[in-house]
Amino acid sequence: MRWPWSPRPLTRQELGALGERHAARLLRAKGYRLLEANYRTPRGELDLIARDGDTLVFVEIRTRTSEDTLTPLSSVDDRKQEHIVRTAQAYLIAHHLPECHCRFDVVEVVATSTGRIVEMRHYEGAFSANG
Repeated sequence: MRWPWSPRPLTRQELGALGERHAARLLRAKGYRLLEANYRTPRGELDLIARDGDTLVFVEIRTRTSEDTLTPLSSVDDRKQEHIVRTAQAYLIAHHLPECHCRFDVVEVVATSTGRIVEMRHYEGAFSANG
């Protein structure tokens, strides 16, 4: 039986937004300077773009519930990595940064279905543009 005061499960969009907020907080606490969130191009979207010193960092945020069997990091497969790299290249061209030192990070956020954060992990250099 569900109690009337029990929190309702979050929608997929609400869970994703929650994960993005917590990931941004984590990165700011580590000294990253956040430049863009949800950067959209016709090629796709980049969750976060930040500076870590002189390195431009493209961050993919993966939020899952603790009940999911697939880990957030494992969901960033080769196809998704290729998509992120192509979108990052479009960003670099649009911002006239062809020689910029870049990195691709992944932040995984695991939460309960009602939005309590269970754990977060930040993987610096989780993948490269070369595959």
